[in-house]
Amino acid sequence: MLVYIEYVIDSTTDVVEHTAVKDFAPENIADFDPTVLHHVWWNGDQDTAGGYYEARVLHMVQAPQELRRARNAVQEKEEQELLSEIENVVPSAHNCTRCASGCSMPAEQRLLREEVAELSEKVAQLRALNARL
Repeated sequence: MLVYIEYVIDSTTDVVEHTAVKDFAPENIADFDPTVLHHVWWNGDQDTAGGYYEARVLHMVQAPQELRRARNAVQEKEEQELLSEIENVVPSAHNCTRCASGCSMPAEQRLLREEVAELSEKVAQLRALNARL
């Protein structure tokens, strides 16, 4: 079984075999409690030694395709939320350069461009995570 986990130390997520979770022997893909902390093996990198680190089990599946489907559904939902957020921020039919409420369109546009860039970066990160899965 594949286990989607979130490490407590830095909130990063990873997909590991259920055998990488110490003292964890699920009977099926629903046999876990996301509030329980487990010790999960991490191989390490150039900065951090490998070893067991505390993590939460967020999701389990039998096959990689199931995990991709679940991740795609989450990604689509998050992308729709970001798009909705952008649409709520963008002024509609507001063409003045300075109105009675004191807004300055160039300044508003600059702020919106910055926000869109941040949201686009989040979408790119989600797509990269999805590609890893």
